[in-house]
Amino acid sequence: MKIKLPIKKKWLIAYGCFLLKILLFYYLVGFNGIDYIVGLLTFAFFVLTFEQMKRRRHQKLFASLFSIGYGLISILMMADVMYYGYFVQYTSVNQIFQIGNLLETSEAIDLNGIISVVGILIFLWDIPLVISCFIQSQKRYKEESKRKIIKQNQIGKKIFSWIPNYCFIGFFIGLVLLTWNPFQDVSIAKITNLEFVSYHTHDIVNFVVEEMKRSSIDKEEIQEELQALVPKTEGNKYKGIGEGKNLIVIQMESFQNFPIGRFYNGQELTPNINKLLKEDTLYFSNYYQTLGKGNTADAEFSTLNSFYPVTERESYRLYVENNYNGLPWLLRSKGYRTLAFHGNVRTFWNRGQMYPQEGFDYFYSQEYLDATEISGFGITDKELFRQAVDILKVQTKPTFSFMVTVTNHIPYDLDDSLVTLELEPEDENLFGHYLQSVHYADEAIGELIQRLKEEGVYENTVIAMYGDHHGMLLSDDDFYQSIQENVPKYTGREYDYDEMLNIPLIIHIPNSGVCETIDTVGGEVDFLPTIANIMNLTIPQPYIFGKDIVNVTDDKDSFVASVTYLLEGSFVWNHIMYQIGRDGSFESGRAWNTDTGEEVPLTKELKEQSERARRLVQLSKTTLDYNLMSEYAGQNYVSIDGN
Repeated sequence: MKIKLPIKKKWLIAYGCFLLKILLFYYLVGFNGIDYIVGLLTFAFFVLTFEQMKRRRHQKLFASLFSIGYGLISILMMADVMYYGYFVQYTSVNQIFQIGNLLETSEAIDLNGIISVVGILIFLWDIPLVISCFIQSQKRYKEESKRKIIKQNQIGKKIFSWIPNYCFIGFFIGLVLLTWNPFQDVSIAKITNLEFVSYHTHDIVNFVVEEMKRSSIDKEEIQEELQALVPKTEGNKYKGIGEGKNLIVIQMESFQNFPIGRFYNGQELTPNINKLLKEDTLYFSNYYQTLGKGNTADAEFSTLNSFYPVTERESYRLYVENNYNGLPWLLRSKGYRTLAFHGNVRTFWNRGQMYPQEGFDYFYSQEYLDATEISGFGITDKELFRQAVDILKVQTKPTFSFMVTVTNHIPYDLDDSLVTLELEPEDENLFGHYLQSVHYADEAIGELIQRLKEEGVYENTVIAMYGDHHGMLLSDDDFYQSIQENVPKYTGREYDYDEMLNIPLIIHIPNSGVCETIDTVGGEVDFLPTIANIMNLTIPQPYIFGKDIVNVTDDKDSFVASVTYLLEGSFVWNHIMYQIGRDGSFESGRAWNTDTGEEVPLTKELKEQSERARRLVQLSKTTLDYNLMSEYAGQNYVSIDGN
């Protein structure tokens, strides 16, 4: 016998399920204690919306529309959980345009099966129940609408039924105030940054406003503010020591700083890099990633152009129509041929369209190379370097070569033929495999340098290399447990964001006689002005957000802002890292010494630096949004090939 639940009980069950879903959502994004009050706001909004839909005519239409909307919201919750687990931020409407790249790197983001298990079984299972409730409500509404006469004793009931309407209107007005926040109230800002509905409403409003806002802007005012905010550099230290030489810049996939100089069971993790550091090399030990939502692509973008990427989506798509005057264009103006090498396909992260905009003459992607040795995300590093040298050795002009590696990519499952670091059985985990993968990347660097020497190219080439971003995420998830347990064995303290975001920058200038470890704080945004000093290049435009790390003389200018992983307003400054609160407020953040890991008090001076970091990121976005660099565009140059 089929049991049919009364509609009121059915709705109570649906509401209960939805409340559990909301609480689970906030739990999975790290809420605890009093934070769950925010979840009640989300629950109240949807319950009031449900009640409004239930009381409308044309129930079939409303049921269909709202069921679709509810399904999309459930999927968005699932996406937020997945995205937060990797980027420590909710997703944005702009990520719709990034879905292709996210799918290609899904192995890196969805390592724990969040999409398949949590998403389907928890976030989506109650959708049929909601649809069923609407269908049953529709039938009931039709029956009640046939009664033409409202009895006297039903008038009070009719008035009472309007209470949800008034509540919904009040809640909607509150949502508008949360999104707009006209009084810039800190408490309201916290809710806007944390509560699901208000965050995404705020995100959509910002997206629409930014798309519509293309009015005139005061360039001089921006330039003046930029000059006041960007760290200052003075002096000519190491200026021009690489002038006229070939330049190779290697972006090393997922290469963090901590393995350099370390050993595993007596095995040197990075012997070739360690050897480089002993002569003719500048080693920047306090160098940090400055990424937006484009990860590897944003690392390239920041490095080549000295901009802070944005949180909306990858810069390689968002700003592909912009004009640039970054490193490739500057070298082309000096008569260099500019080449890019990457072991994946040219469409990945939109490089095929973006590289010409950035000033590259030629792009050697997987389609134009011999894909004889593939591992993980493309041609192996050793094979990429081998073929690159074959191309470089026949060049007759000075050459800038930008090489992007892919082998050292999460989950670090190297083919057996590539593994040379022997692990203990207990270290056959993510951490151990990362060490194996880093060791392979170091071997590839060693083979590249040896080939350059054999082909007679080495002596006349400056070789710069840096990690694009972290390789090991700071996370409480079981998948990353081996990281939290093992990194402290090498660093002597708990794994934290300063270690996670710290990447190496190494600039090797053969026969220069220069050898120094520089501990000034810097980031990928600083690479262009730093290498420009070494290559004696003049940057003829004011929209540069980085500094020449070599010539920083004041500790107050030992600074770099953060965009993602640590939210906007976070920074590293003079050996102090500050992480802004997840609610966007300075007071709920934390600061610690990057040398010792000890917490430091939140001072007025740190708050000023937080505002500085926030403003730098915002100014960078404004400059990119309005393409303010266009009048200084490198596209005005003619390459030596006439392209």
